[in-house]
Amino acid sequence: MIRPYKSKDKQIILDMIGWPEIVDGRVEAVYFHVDETYVWEDDGTVKGFYTIRNQHGYPSIIHFFIRKEHRNPDTARMLIKDFKNRIRQRGYNRAFLHSCKRNLDKLIQYYFKVKPYAVKHEGGKTTNYYLVEV
Repeated sequence: MIRPYKSKDKQIILDMIGWPEIVDGRVEAVYFHVDETYVWEDDGTVKGFYTIRNQHGYPSIIHFFIRKEHRNPDTARMLIKDFKNRIRQRGYNRAFLHSCKRNLDKLIQYYFKVKPYAVKHEGGKTTNYYLVEV
């Protein structure tokens, strides 16, 4: 079941992304507790989440995370389908996505059938930017 974020999810999500303690400065940088976040919970266990924020007049995914042991095409498809439905319900037909990791680039290109419209190289890190149809 995919449901809205609840305050009890904060420490669970921090543990999932590898931050074992809640430290105010670090939590503020994550923003999942501030922006609109949806959590995938199955059998009482949080298995993934994504966070939406409006940027430049369009919704954007800020975080997209699935626990390593639950990563497969079906779970990715389920979270992306939920994201698309929520964006359509708001009256949008496009969204911004960006990725700094190759596996996320593959996921975006496969499920949204797009190539990046911009690529930014900074400090040895490459970020791809996408405008996708939902």
